[in-house]
Amino acid sequence: MRLLACKWAREALAVAGNPDPRSVAAVDCAERFARGEATTEELGTARDAARGAARHAARAAAWAAARDAARHAAWAAAWAAARDAAWAAARAAARDAARDAQIADCKSVIEKLSC
Repeated sequence: MRLLACKWAREALAVAGNPDPRSVAAVDCAERFARGEATTEELGTARDAARGAARHAARAAAWAAARDAARHAAWAAAWAAARDAAWAAARAAARDAARDAQIADCKSVIEKLSC
């Protein structure tokens, strides 16, 4: 049963592409243990090293995810600020243009009434 588990572990490591050497060494040791060629202590040491590799990989993945999320949030905030500023400027320009047109209309009416 242990050799079958080792076979499946090797297949999973092959899918990983570039597995941590500590994980490969743990599978090697488990195979040797199944054949009676490694001690319980050696197996425990290899297991602990493989767990360390897994913890390191999980930590690295978590940091990468956090970094990517922070980068995305910063980009989204900057984009929203730029968009809001552009809309505010466009609204202000439209408001000013409408006010200027209304003032011109009022002046025109007053000039016609003054004559």
